Amino acid sequence: MERVIGIFDRQAMYAERLIRYINERKDIGCFAVAFRDREELLSFCERRKLVSLILGGRTAEEVYLLKDRLPEELPVWELSEELGGLEEGQIFRYQKVEQILRLVLAQVQSRGLLQMSELITVFSPESNRMAGKYACSLAKELSVKGRTLFLAWDSFFGYGRGDGQEVPSLSELLYFIRKDMGQAKKLFATIRKPKGIEYFCGPDYSSDLWQYSAGEMQKLLQCCREYGGYEHIVFFSGMFHEGIGSVMNQSSQVHLVCSKSKEGQERKDEFLRQMKYAGEQDILTKLTEAEAKE
Repeated sequence: MERVIGIFDRQAMYAERLIRYINERKDIGCFAVAFRDREELLSFCERRKLVSLILGGRTAEEVYLLKDRLPEELPVWELSEELGGLEEGQIFRYQKVEQILRLVLAQVQSRGLLQMSELITVFSPESNRMAGKYACSLAKELSVKGRTLFLAWDSFFGYGRGDGQEVPSLSELLYFIRKDMGQAKKLFATIRKPKGIEYFCGPDYSSDLWQYSAGEMQKLLQCCREYGGYEHIVFFSGMFHEGIGSVMNQSSQVHLVCSKSKEGQERKDEFLRQMKYAGEQDILTKLTEAEAKE
């Protein structure tokens, strides 16, 4: 099971800010899911167990009616517009996000921790094939320990549709994440297991590799965690851009794959230099240098 914090608020930009902050914090071992309407929230609570719910932007009567339909054991934090006179279970909306999260996590901590799936990114500035081969080998090793999902963000590597079987692609999953989350969930029932690893085919078109924003890449990972229940997710990318940087920031480990050749070391050094220049210190602290597997 994973620790899922729910957010239900009519101020979409505020909710998005909370989600982004929580989901980029890999040291807290939980992630956030936003709900667009009341029935969506109630439906989720029937299927899964939230560890906490942040609720705001409704009248006192609406809040009361909604809380009356929620599970009794679910801790609910109400966002208040007033700093003074806060009651138990209320949080001042306009304080720093980290202060809000600290209150929520303190309560979650007191109720016991649930383990979150481990996300590992594999990237090579030298060779897509090299990184893909390493990522596939890593996924096989992890699949012995627990359910593992392999995501290849490369339209030319590895698992494809050449065997005549219908296998959903990451392009399909991302399309449904944009249009219909119900259909996105159903895709997880159709993915295959090659030697214990579950996977989606790579994106259908090369253009798909570039068109998804950092926010959409975060939703992709949230979807995999929420609907898949994996212990490990290995994300292999054959390129680097803002969206991939977002995935790396969410990862517990980033494996940088290079050969010992002069070209390999030069490309590695240049990638590290660019990360330092861009101020990606969080990514640099997670990097593990890995040698390409033959």
